[in-house]
Amino acid sequence: MAATSHGRPARRPSSRGRRRRRETKRRARLLRLQAKLARHRGRRIRRRIAWKHRAWWDRWPLELGTLERDLPPEYRHFARGRIGKSLVYQGNVELDGIGIQRQITIIFPNRPSLYAPYVMTDGPRPARHRWPGFRPTHLCLWYAHDPKEMRWTLDDGLARLIDLARVHLIRELWLLSTGTWPAPEHHQPPNHPLSKHKMDLARTRRRCWCGRGRYTHCHGAISASDEVAVLGISPVP
Repeated sequence: MAATSHGRPARRPSSRGRRRRRETKRRARLLRLQAKLARHRGRRIRRRIAWKHRAWWDRWPLELGTLERDLPPEYRHFARGRIGKSLVYQGNVELDGIGIQRQITIIFPNRPSLYAPYVMTDGPRPARHRWPGFRPTHLCLWYAHDPKEMRWTLDDGLARLIDLARVHLIRELWLLSTGTWPAPEHHQPPNHPLSKHKMDLARTRRRCWCGRGRYTHCHGAISASDEVAVLGISPVP
């Protein structure tokens, strides 16, 4: 047994002291591990928040490429911009055989593979075949239960969506002139007793077309003339 400088035998550390030191080291390792996990968790949360606040065309760029693929020359004048969180295309189209030009604004509030776009135009806005969720009503271009060839999908591209809007505007002019819709239709009559109540309720709950918040607290809170000015379409004459 080793001796101290005073001639006394050195005491071996007790088992209680060894256990205390092991427990202290174990707790220190646990604290370091918890701090490391907390740093990793914080980085994941920050990345998730940053990803969530990015525009949908930055998060899914392939969908933007599919949307603008094979755009014909007559539609390349459409200006692409951003309003809020929505991707917006604005341009003029000529209605075939009539010689009338109309302003069209196409709004993609989210990725077009999952969310339907809004198509708004200038000029007269009949009640039939329009969605009244916003003050500038948007076109009802297809019925949800129509076969796939009668509905628009992302694979059809922006060009076919503009073509559908042109055909729809021609049919609206025919409706205003004759009172009949020159195509198959499935539409709730505007004089339905619950239509106004449902429309008011949906408008208070509906998300704004810009994708930011509720419509009544966003673009619905400004004047109608300011809203159509933001959209780039002329007021109804």
